Amino acid sequence: MGTGKESKTGYANRIIIPIYQKGKLVSFHSRDITGEARIPKKACKIEDEVVHFKDTLYGYDHCNSNFVIVSEGPFDVWRWGYGAVCTWGIKFSERQIDLLSTFKNIFIAFDSSNFETGKEEKQSAEQAEKLADRLAIFQNVWILDDFGSDPADMPQKKANFIKRKIQKILGGENVQNSETV
Repeated sequence: MGTGKESKTGYANRIIIPIYQKGKLVSFHSRDITGEARIPKKACKIEDEVVHFKDTLYGYDHCNSNFVIVSEGPFDVWRWGYGAVCTWGIKFSERQIDLLSTFKNIFIAFDSSNFETGKEEKQSAEQAEKLADRLAIFQNVWILDDFGSDPADMPQKKANFIKRKIQKILGGENVQNSETV
């Protein structure tokens, strides 16, 4: 859903991204569409949330228990399609760890963009390793870092190709392509 340029709620000119958990709306997040907002990413006010957004995995309701692709943001989830979730950034909560531990096979695909300073890329890689270490005790975990960009920016064909590679790793189990979303 999008908002108009006039908004008394403070969410003008934004895409509103609803967050569902077990089919119930529990929170939302938003993204500025103008490129001019002082705060480009804005969450629901805490007092209006049923569940804090950092205690959710966006896309969780559209995954099966065999595998999940973990990314940073909702645009990444949209690119990957069903079977992907986001942690709302590279930092993750204990509740998100608990939710991810329900999956047998976890593929971590944090941004691997080559930013000017390299600092963001390094932080992303470090957090992906940290998340993998936390989950590898009971799950099969892979870090996908060879796609060379922000998953949201990669061509759909490339995302589908990577999902086919995941299907091979899982022994041919059906992995839905993003184009089916």
